[in-house]
Amino acid sequence: MVNQDITSCTSNFKIASNNYADYFKKKDSSLLKQALFHIEKSLNCQQTRRGAIDLKISLLSLLKEYKRGYEFIDSLNDNDFTAKYKKGMDYNYFLALEYEAKSDTANRNKLLNETVTNIQNYIRQKDISKENFPEEAYYDFYFIKKRFMNFGEINAELNFLKKEYPQEKDFFDGLGTVNEQKHEVNSSESQ
Repeated sequence: MVNQDITSCTSNFKIASNNYADYFKKKDSSLLKQALFHIEKSLNCQQTRRGAIDLKISLLSLLKEYKRGYEFIDSLNDNDFTAKYKKGMDYNYFLALEYEAKSDTANRNKLLNETVTNIQNYIRQKDISKENFPEEAYYDFYFIKKRFMNFGEINAELNFLKKEYPQEKDFFDGLGTVNEQKHEVNSSESQ
């Protein structure tokens, strides 16, 4: 019986992942809804739980189901996340998007700033070494910052970090490239 449950969880996770990938090729939002249906069935197995949580969060964000997103995150345990700041980050992110959808940028920015501070505190507490560099935390940090900071400010910070951590130059260059691409998309959308 347990193996059958694991098989079902794995199969549903794979279907959901394929639907998610196909969405980006076809831009058909019904694929996101199908993925959400299947991902629910893979939340019950330990082997697929963490991946299913991450995928469900992405699906709810793409579907702009912000309230459902922060309610889902609130229902989870801290140990369902890879780092202690992530539950709060995801919760605040969905809530911030809900405020943004209501044109309430003051509350959006307040939540995003709180999230950035929490991630920054997490990074400061890490014993940073080549083997223990918190790439995921820095990625999350700038993912959130890009929601309310401009291209130039972020690039200045990244340039400073490249000097502070020269062994991580390639990583910070990669973050800068993502930042530049977002800037180009935003510039073309505003024209």
